Amino acid sequence: MSSELEKLVLAVDSLKRQVGHLAEQNQQLQRQLAERDKVISAQNRRITELEALVEQLKTENKSWAREFDKLRKHLRKYENENMPSGSIPPYLKPEVEEKLPKERAEPEGKTANIRNSRKGKPDRKELHGLAACPHCGGKVRKMKAKPDRRRIIHITMPTVEDVEHITPRYFCGHCKKEVAAKIGGTLPGSKFDLNAMLLISYLAVAMNMSENKVVEFFSDIFGLEISGASVSNVMLRLREHLGPYYWQLEKRLKRARVVYRDETSWRKNGKTYWTWVATNARLAYFAIERRRNAETAGKLKLRKDAVQVCDGYTVYSGIMQRCWAHSLRRAKHPENFFENEEESGEYSAIVGELGSLYHDAKETRKKGCSKELRERYSRKLLKLFANREPPGKNLAALTNYVMSYSNDWFTFLEYPYVEPTNNRAERALRHIVLKRRISQQSRSQLHMESYAMQASAYMTARLNGESYWETLGHVVGSQISGAGKI
Repeated sequence: MSSELEKLVLAVDSLKRQVGHLAEQNQQLQRQLAERDKVISAQNRRITELEALVEQLKTENKSWAREFDKLRKHLRKYENENMPSGSIPPYLKPEVEEKLPKERAEPEGKTANIRNSRKGKPDRKELHGLAACPHCGGKVRKMKAKPDRRRIIHITMPTVEDVEHITPRYFCGHCKKEVAAKIGGTLPGSKFDLNAMLLISYLAVAMNMSENKVVEFFSDIFGLEISGASVSNVMLRLREHLGPYYWQLEKRLKRARVVYRDETSWRKNGKTYWTWVATNARLAYFAIERRRNAETAGKLKLRKDAVQVCDGYTVYSGIMQRCWAHSLRRAKHPENFFENEEESGEYSAIVGELGSLYHDAKETRKKGCSKELRERYSRKLLKLFANREPPGKNLAALTNYVMSYSNDWFTFLEYPYVEPTNNRAERALRHIVLKRRISQQSRSQLHMESYAMQASAYMTARLNGESYWETLGHVVGSQISGAGKI
């Protein structure tokens, strides 16, 4: 009995020890749980802070993305396929690589240098003799050697005359009217003669000088003080006599087989207008309008079979030839960033194939033009972009752009007188762009119309290798005299 009791006591003691040990372990685990709860609580607070930070960064990222997109679009205005080289600051242009000059054969009909193409006889001769030595003052004798001869161009500075014109008044007994002699060589009521008015227009339109610079020119060269208002009034008065010539240009353009068209912005009293140009090899027609839309483009009614060459602007309709120079520049300057090398490589390959197709078309055109040739190259273009999954935004945008005008890229293969680029219109507008940068804007509707008329006359004269001075003088002079053919 006692032995069983002892065993029971020993078992109870063992259990007590185990319970004590378990209690210690439980306390230790509770302490560990408390520490873990502290860590979890700290981590939860950190997670909450990080989640808040992530939301803040998402908001900031959206804001920066909008700002980046805004800046990218703003930069796109100045770096795009339409940006002329002259508008890029010199410090942003890449360095020109030096190339060895190519050996060129002498042309058969070599043209003489203009400096050596002066008229045979001089206007006058001057003899420069010596009575004494210029070094020591000694007596000199004339040698039998052939004298030196030298041709020098002398410029006689212009002079200004202030002429009072007296016109007696007469009475006609036949028609019972008061009459007077007409003052020739000037516009009615003008204080300048026709030469002065032509010079003002030449400086302002052909030379792209501002009103202040024209005033400065007259002061420095002629010693004649005129005001900017006088320059402005002369430009406006010429409008009264350029109308028939301007309308005749429009009529001739409406009969043309091919017309190159483009547009650029203009300003009038702080508001944006648009300068529209329609040109070909022989004439240029400018019109400054308020809107840049299809309605304005349709104001110039061309013949139904006329081919219009333009860039990717959609307001023109009819038989079209889209500008290859514009499209290739657009292709070489994509708007978006590439996400990886594969996307960039695929895009570059397509652009290379597109350029090769255009080059091949130009070479094939030399053998002759036909409708079948145009259709064949249109199919080649379609095959280049068809059934292709465009990787990335840039190739998708290029595909959409090219395929939107799929029938307009090879019109020049059907009509031999059509050029594949719109460089004629762009060259005509370049003069207007320079004028806009110098003079900024027009101040009235009439001044704007007058400039468009004179710019049309200037560019047309230039295209025909004629003098703007003589062209303008003939047009205005014939209007003053009431005779002459425009």
